[in-house]
Amino acid sequence: MASAQRLLDATMARVGRLDVLVNNAGTTVRIAHEDFATATPDGFRRLYDGNVVGTWQMRVAAAPHLKVT
Repeated sequence: MASAQRLLDATMARVGRLDVLVNNAGTTVRIAHEDFATATPDGFRRLYDGNVVGTWQMRVAAAPHLKVT
């Protein structure tokens, strides 16, 4: 959450406002079907953290700046 907040703080300091959040982030790991045993829980957590948790953290950090006044 801290890195998302730092990114938002830097954006607000530089631009002064946030009109839209394009929450376009993601990563993957290519795993061959015949080598599925290489899909470890740690690898899955890294993917989940980047693709789900990371975008959620940006949304939470951006929410106060996206409210219509």
